[in-house]
Amino acid sequence: MRQTGAGRAGAQPRLGLQVPSRRIFEFCFVQRLRVKGWAMVDWGRVSVLVVDDFAPMLTIVQKMLRELGVRDIDRASSCEAALARLRSRDYDLLIVDYFLGDETGDELIARARAAGEDVAAVIMTGEPEKASRALGHEVDWLRKPFTAAELQLRIEATLP
Repeated sequence: MRQTGAGRAGAQPRLGLQVPSRRIFEFCFVQRLRVKGWAMVDWGRVSVLVVDDFAPMLTIVQKMLRELGVRDIDRASSCEAALARLRSRDYDLLIVDYFLGDETGDELIARARAAGEDVAAVIMTGEPEKASRALGHEVDWLRKPFTAAELQLRIEATLP
């Protein structure tokens, strides 16, 4: 900051503030959000695989993701179909139901990671107590039913 008007007799010094450009302001704002732990997701570049054995839930989650701006969404209704898709291409995020017929979402994630897939994952369930008992410990589930805002927050907290 620079002082102006300090050379005149009896004049009070004024501080001449230089306002940063909008671009600098936006950069600082985004950095502050990142420091506070808030994610800034470029939704148009996120690729998501949604796995659920209940077809209407696949449609609901896909619609929520589209509302967030996600364009690259694939669906799978079984663990085997999901693993095949994961082998065929890379995804940024896996959204998986915990109870998937004969396997669990946790087992699917473990199998994918054992196969070398490095993908962030969100596990959703409508029965968190039953899922926690089956898993043996409490997990921060995305509890069904959920809103698009809850899904957005969970994704932002999950993605690197």
